[in-house]
Amino acid sequence: MTDESPESRSRVLPLVSDTGNRQLLVEWLAEHPSYEPVEQADGPAATDFDVCILDSGAFHEHLDALRAKKSAAAPVLLPYLLLLPDGKSDVIDTDAGQLADNVVTESVDEIVTLPIRQTELDWRLSA
Repeated sequence: MTDESPESRSRVLPLVSDTGNRQLLVEWLAEHPSYEPVEQADGPAATDFDVCILDSGAFHEHLDALRAKKSAAAPVLLPYLLLLPDGKSDVIDTDAGQLADNVVTESVDEIVTLPIRQTELDWRLSA
C-alpha cells in the first residue's frame, strides 16, 4: 500500500480505440500508484483528466473535442500523448499538416512510437 493521496495522482484518460490495448493500458495504469485511469464521460470535453493517452483511431475520432478541451484549459497545460505504431505516420496527414508543424500547441504534446517499453511510458507520463 502506498501513502500517496488520491489528490496527488495524475488522472489519465486512456483514449485508445482498440479495446484490447485500452484494457492493457488501464490495467497498467491501475498498477501504478502515481496514476488514476479515468473513464470517458460524454466525450473528452466532459471528462476531467490531467493527461490523455490516445492512439490514431481516437485522434481521428476526437480531434476537434480534444483541441477545444486543450484550448479551454489554457494557460494550464493539458498534455496529450499520441501512440503511433512504428512506421505509421498517416495520422499526421489528417491534421492538414498542423500536427507536424505545431505538435506542442495544436494537437498533441508528444508522439510516441509503438511498441513502447513500460518504463519509457512511465517516464513519459511523469515528464
